[in-house]
Formats: sequence, structure tokens, C-alpha cells
Amino acid sequence: MTNKIKLIWQSFESLTKDQLYDILNLRQKVFIIEQDCFYEDIDYFDQKAHHLLVYCNKSLIGYARVFPPGIKYKSSSIGRIVVDKKYRGESFGKKITQEAIIFLKEKFINSSEIVLNNIKKNIMEKLKALLCICLYYITFKKICFGSCKYCKL
Repeated sequence: MTNKIKLIWQSFESLTKDQLYDILNLRQKVFIIEQDCFYEDIDYFDQKAHHLLVYCNKSLIGYARVFPPGIKYKSSSIGRIVVDKKYRGESFGKKITQEAIIFLKEKFINSSEIVLNNIKKNIMEKLKALLCICLYYITFKKICFGSCKYCKL
């Protein structure tokens, strides 16, 4: 059986209850449980975000949320980039990031910020290279929310 990968963009209002539950479940599983990082994931910014859902067959395997300028940061931003553990190493993180960048360029032509948590150095370098190819000006700064370490690009 061939795995069918589907990328879906949704506003908060257009998310189904099942999609919202899938998103919250994946984010909790990775960001809070797997990364052992206790923070308030439900931050009331989801309502203002555009959501990229990546499904393999009927399972949510990846996700990101993006914001127009002035919501989270001065510029538009990409955050909560996540790939289910079972699907890592297959370039889904890169694909999600590329799709989010394209979306922001089409909707809000300006620079964007990406906030990453607990990222490995080799992934950081690959992401920096990808963003440079996309003609983004990149700055790197470690910031902290609660007990979690984040990188702001």
C-alpha cells in the first residue's frame, strides 16, 4: 500500500474538531512529553494562525502554524514546526518549512521569524541553509520560555 501524503492549509475557523484534536495531540506528544518540556502549548494564538497539517493516509504526521505580521512578532512568523517521531528522517520537516515560507511569501511579502525549541545543531545548520536559499535574512538568538530553550531565527 502506498502512503498518501496530503498537505492542508486551514484557518482556525475552518479546522474540524478532529483536525484540532490531531494538532493538539501531536504537539503535546512531541513538545511536552517527548522533549520533556512543560509549557502552556494552548496559548490562545492558534485562533489567529494559519495551520499547515500534513497527513499520511489519515494520520497527522506533521504540522506548523504561521502568523501575519504583528500577531506574535513584528514580522510574520512560523512556529510549532513538528514531525511525528515515526516519520523523521524523511525530509518532512524541510517540506513543512518550505511550504510555510512559500505561504508567507505569497500572503505577507516581508521577512519572517521562526522559533524552534530544543533543536539539534545539525538540523539548525540545514534549516539555516534552506532559509538562505529562500533569501531570508537570518539572525540566531537563544530565548527561554519557562523551562524550554528555544532558538529564534
